[in-house]
Amino acid sequence: MSQHASCRVCGVKSLQLFMKVINPDGNHLYICTDCRDRRIAAQIARFDGDTTYTDEVICPWCGHEQSDSWEFDDGVYECGNCEHDFELSCAVTVSYSTVRRGGVMNSEMVNKIKKLLAMASQTEASPHEASIALRQAHALMRKHQISDSDIELSAVKEEQTKPVGKQVRRVPTYLSLLATTIGDIFECKTLINRGGWGKDRGVSYTYIGIGTDPVIAKYAMEVLAKQLTQARKHYLAKLKDTIYGQDRRSIAADSFAIGWSQEISYKAAALRQRTPEKERVIQAFMDKNYHDLATHDGLSPSKYSLNDMRKGMDAAKDVQLHHGVGGVATPKMIGG
Repeated sequence: MSQHASCRVCGVKSLQLFMKVINPDGNHLYICTDCRDRRIAAQIARFDGDTTYTDEVICPWCGHEQSDSWEFDDGVYECGNCEHDFELSCAVTVSYSTVRRGGVMNSEMVNKIKKLLAMASQTEASPHEASIALRQAHALMRKHQISDSDIELSAVKEEQTKPVGKQVRRVPTYLSLLATTIGDIFECKTLINRGGWGKDRGVSYTYIGIGTDPVIAKYAMEVLAKQLTQARKHYLAKLKDTIYGQDRRSIAADSFAIGWSQEISYKAAALRQRTPEKERVIQAFMDKNYHDLATHDGLSPSKYSLNDMRKGMDAAKDVQLHHGVGGVATPKMIGG
């Protein structure tokens, strides 16, 4: 505050320390410490609202609604308005939704129909046999209300990794970059999952693809994510003697990890495959089941250190990706 400023309440000049308080309308107001103390005391005396099971975090002392409530976890916090401590408990509500799916569309029935359809299309089958198989397949589809689209989408599978990071409020960019790279290699869509409880709490990734593609993608992500987090941890430990401040060290370590993930992405470029038919079926599955997904913010290069990123790329050169059995790309750990 300027030395010539005046308290907005009592008008006294700034001979006393001025404090910033929050008006009920959300705007900030600079007043002297005496007026600030009286104002907070009045808010506390006046407030008698209910602070249990609210949509936002509300201070039980003065009634101030805390900003960015989604970032809070269970624990003790200081109110940004009255500066009193309060204890917060977060409650999660689970709800359930069901829709009619006419008949029983289980995997066993779908597989039976697929076999009949395959039999009907076999060139070695006689016209009579093919006709019977086709009629039986259509009869089962009508009986169980299974459409051609349901048969096609049944080939799409989902596989979720174990939690690869304990943070829930912030998804590490370096892990998401690695996860999407792996999804591209194995022709899978990649979803980010946050939440869970106990040992399952954290960030995990779901791969959606055809056949065994998501199974292998899940395995590759768990293997490479473990090596990446270990490499970042080792690099962060080395920074204690060269960089002052935890925030600066964290940015440097994140930059290293992003460089590591980018090197994997460059290696993977030669292994990426594109099968238009797979992409069409997977996209149809996504449109049907995941039409309201939120997007994850991409990389912000200005935040990170290019020097640390280059070191991360150098560290990842010992990781090789190769085509496994049947032309499937899998990670091979060298020196890890």
